[in-house]
Amino acid sequence: MAHTQADYFAFLFCVLVKENGKITNKDYQEINDTSDRTALRDLENLMELNILEKDGEKKTTSYKLRFGG
Repeated sequence: MAHTQADYFAFLFCVLVKENGKITNKDYQEINDTSDRTALRDLENLMELNILEKDGEKKTTSYKLRFGG
């Protein structure tokens, strides 16, 4: 089975979150060179897929892995 660039990104993303224990919207924006809105949408999609869970509210919001994190 051939791996795609998205597969490698997903793996590296999970490693990064696991290493740091969490990721913020700002972290995600910097890693992916994307806007605040796009980062939020991507992070919300990862929560819907049960990959991340939200911790905190508003300015203190961070996201952590739902499994093994």
